[in-house]
Amino acid sequence: MCIIIPKSVKPEHMKQNLDILDFTLSANDMARIKTLDTDKPFLLGSHEDPEIVKWFMQYKNA
Repeated sequence: MCIIIPKSVKPEHMKQNLDILDFTLSANDMARIKTLDTDKPFLLGSHEDPEIVKWFMQYKNA
């Protein structure tokens, strides 16, 4: 699960951020999203960190 926390200081943008839940996903949409699951963790870090680079290389070759 991923939670996005939008940042805005403009009232208009704050309202737009709250209005994001005015849609639904069809069964087909959900099925397509489910195909994106690789059952592997995905971490973000600095590309300058050797340990992160090493991890990404292992992930790529898995």
